[in-house]
Amino acid sequence: MSNTSSDNYKVWFITGVTGGAGKALASRLLEIGGYKVAGTSRSKEKLNSLDGSLISNKDFLRLQVNLIDEKNVKESIEETIKKFGKIDIIVNNAGQSIFGSVEEITDKEQRLLMDVLYFGPCNVIRSVLPHFRKRKSGLIFNISSVIGGDPTNNVPFFSGYCAGKSAIHSMTQCLREEVKQFNINVCCILLGYLKTSFSSPLTTNQIKDYNLKEKANDMNKQFQNNTPESPINFANFIIENSKHSNIPQTIQFGKNPYHNPNNSNNPNNNNKPSYPHQKVRVNQDLPKQFDKDIANLPELTDGNIHMPYILHE
Repeated sequence: MSNTSSDNYKVWFITGVTGGAGKALASRLLEIGGYKVAGTSRSKEKLNSLDGSLISNKDFLRLQVNLIDEKNVKESIEETIKKFGKIDIIVNNAGQSIFGSVEEITDKEQRLLMDVLYFGPCNVIRSVLPHFRKRKSGLIFNISSVIGGDPTNNVPFFSGYCAGKSAIHSMTQCLREEVKQFNINVCCILLGYLKTSFSSPLTTNQIKDYNLKEKANDMNKQFQNNTPESPINFANFIIENSKHSNIPQTIQFGKNPYHNPNNSNNPNNNNKPSYPHQKVRVNQDLPKQFDKDIANLPELTDGNIHMPYILHE
């Protein structure tokens, strides 16, 4: 249990908290104690179906938020501050992916991806920065990916996802320099292969010549040849890094499951990450609810490719 003085606990605001590492992070913070967590999802149904231990915890605030609605985001930030007195740490984690070639993915689909992967986090950041500047303190984690976030690792048929993850990585670099004068820190995490139940739908505009289903099956086989990291390991990793004042601008967690033999400049072809590569290990098994998520993962269909290495809900 945390003390009542706001100096004795940290308040985390985590987007995409109903699955994957967002859920693992919220659960781990509350398990450790000394933290309060506001967790968002666009789905009220998913929020209501969270584990009872989360829902009943007085240090957890469920927030249904449409991240591309700036007014809604601002209200969620204000509600968190009203509930817990402050916000210390932001984790921009929520996301989405669509599998398809540049020619196939529609204008609507591309704009949806950029809304979720880039403009949504920008809304969160704009909404919280006045609070951080006033307090002369704050930490923002922007979750990117080894796919797209690292410019040497753009993956075919994930152009929209790569573009969004590249954008948030670039924005993080700019933001970090802009706000360091206010004692605000910003870090971009390039996330690798992670064990979650996330899946990526295939574009609705499939063109026969691209054989998209075959490409999706080939991609799945390649991913399955790699060993994923546990979401709990990631949760411990980000919690540990949050304690340090000199956190790097960019950190990679986990390996890239996609290896492009035609890209000699790709450091992941030699299993050498291009950014500081840190891991925080604990002797802790994956909680049963996460094993259940994976066990219920559907077989590949015409409509999705399994993307277990992606963090999002």
